[in-house]
Amino acid sequence: MTPTVVKTSSGGGGSAGRSSGSGSGGSSGKNNSTLTGTGAYRLYPIKDFNVKEVKGKPAAEGTFVSGQRVALSDWKQLPSGCYRLVLSALDGGGKEMTRPGTNQTDVYLFSRQDTRLEGYDEPFLYEYRAEFEPGRPAVVYFGTTCKDAYVFVDIFGKDGRIENRTLTLDDSLVRLEYPYQEKYGEGISVVFTFVKNNAVYSERAVLEKKQPERTLD
Repeated sequence: MTPTVVKTSSGGGGSAGRSSGSGSGGSSGKNNSTLTGTGAYRLYPIKDFNVKEVKGKPAAEGTFVSGQRVALSDWKQLPSGCYRLVLSALDGGGKEMTRPGTNQTDVYLFSRQDTRLEGYDEPFLYEYRAEFEPGRPAVVYFGTTCKDAYVFVDIFGKDGRIENRTLTLDDSLVRLEYPYQEKYGEGISVVFTFVKNNAVYSERAVLEKKQPERTLD
């Protein structure tokens, strides 16, 4: 599974994650009512995503109520790198009811100021701004820990390929801006492809033209 991306630092950032098990949040029944519950989360630093069991103290922890937004302001202070987010359900007395390891997600935290990836061994793609409009470009971050990676970047519109270029990355993370152009129409797909150690890697970002807000007279 591909890791997930989220903003973390004061300068912006992201995270990548693979999940297992079902979440411990709310769910809808046949009568469309929401089942609410409480849970706890713990975020553990890990060397990489191949770690099978987390050890030591969590870098961050707290509780949540299903259906409510959780403020993760303390995550902004954490260093970039690999983490494992472990969730558990709580009973009415605050006791954990979920078996350890049942609900967990691997998360990669990064800052927009980063120039390389720490322990992230897969191609990294983060759509920081997936919409563009005149004067405001779409922004994506792409990176790899591979050395001397020649990345083919192809831009496709509804009628086929519009543009192509090549990036040379050397264990690096780059920010790419895409100002809107008329030939992009309602949107484009940006495909990043490279070959390393006889393996083909490909990632795709979907960028759309921002539509004007419609108001009723």
